[in-house]
Amino acid sequence: MGTPDSGSGERHDLEARNAELEGLVHVLRSVLDSSVDGILFTDREGNLKLANRPMLALAAELGITGGGTAIDLLLSIEDKIVDRERYRATMERLRTTPDEPSRDEFELADPYRVFQG
Repeated sequence: MGTPDSGSGERHDLEARNAELEGLVHVLRSVLDSSVDGILFTDREGNLKLANRPMLALAAELGITGGGTAIDLLLSIEDKIVDRERYRATMERLRTTPDEPSRDEFELADPYRVFQG
């Protein structure tokens, strides 16, 4: 068991580590937000954990709203995709096998854009 002063030293160390981690989070968030690409991260179940500013702007532009998993949100714009059947098949494949890498490219009809999923 430590002395009465050891608790304040441990608390100070913990506060210093927390401040360091908060600084790192800020730097990483700045790097993600400065990308021109829309980036989102999910957990293994597909729940959205983080989206950078370009991704949020694209989602707003495309009218992506609502809840659910990232796949559910992406499927909400299925009617704007040029090759809808391939898009749906890819999204469902990603839903069932999230560990499999994917490098698919899709075209949005309006506004015209190409993105990778």
